[in-house]
Amino acid sequence: MDEDIEHTGLVFFGKVTASISHEIKNRMAIINEQAGLLEDLLLMAERGGEVDLARLKRVSGAVKVQVAMGDRILRNMNRFAHSIDNPVVSVDIRSLLELTAKLAARLASLKGVNLEIYPGPENVEVTTSPFLLMNLLWLCLETALSVSDSGSELVLTCQKQEDGAAIGIGSEPEGKEHHFPEASRELKSLASALGIELVANEQRGGWTIRMSNA
Repeated sequence: MDEDIEHTGLVFFGKVTASISHEIKNRMAIINEQAGLLEDLLLMAERGGEVDLARLKRVSGAVKVQVAMGDRILRNMNRFAHSIDNPVVSVDIRSLLELTAKLAARLASLKGVNLEIYPGPENVEVTTSPFLLMNLLWLCLETALSVSDSGSELVLTCQKQEDGAAIGIGSEPEGKEHHFPEASRELKSLASALGIELVANEQRGGWTIRMSNA
């Protein structure tokens, strides 16, 4: 792997890790706030005040919700971290798209853009590098989000092809004129390293990523 791709990968890993840590910090802040509320309720009870059981249940439920959300974030982080374990493996493209969309959800939310995924009805497996492919998809999403208006929608699609798969990244509604920048040097380098054909989609904006098992 050349130095440019290694550097691009480190930047990608750092951005995803920073985003995940921010999400975990948010969950912890909310749990801490609810813990403070519980302390206030217990202090009132110690002073002879009436215990509001309904309120206690609401606080307990709110904590459980945040713990569940934190658990999902950590499981996604674990899957992402292990994507580097094997340089080249058989990859379930639908599963990888779903993970990438989850990792990029905060990035899209900050831009006010709705990120949707339509993985198609069929399982699609391609032998490739999961980490480098997620890196390429992340760069595509970053580029698309940089020129997307708040309230717009970005769509990830996947279609099974005879010799592999075609991943689409584009804006909605289809047919509207979208002005996406040309693919960056980093994107082109990753596509070349993966043996992927990266084709501009002028009708929808964005790109079609064609992958082959051949």
